[in-house]
Amino acid sequence: MKSFFSTLLILYIAVACKKAETFQTGCNCQGPSNFILKDELAVYGNESLHILSKQLDPTYCNPAFLQGKIAENDTIYVSGIIRGSCGSSDIYLPRLEVTDFRKK
Repeated sequence: MKSFFSTLLILYIAVACKKAETFQTGCNCQGPSNFILKDELAVYGNESLHILSKQLDPTYCNPAFLQGKIAENDTIYVSGIIRGSCGSSDIYLPRLEVTDFRKK
């Protein structure tokens, strides 16, 4: 009986310590959101967005969503999901998954 519980305990520890699948926050529009933007005023320029009300210049993880639909220096209202940075290469820039936009 004692060996049964010992085996059960070892099995439980092995399963509990199994490394869970992880992903880097914000990579490729994955990961938990830090906060949601809703109709925030932004300026599109040089393939980047500057969110005026938040003083935020996030990189965006789905550029095809905007490309060809707005022009350089257009002012837009943007909605989306702000996610954390993706590794050290982004130098701690938050990432934005744009879910909707409209021209001002």
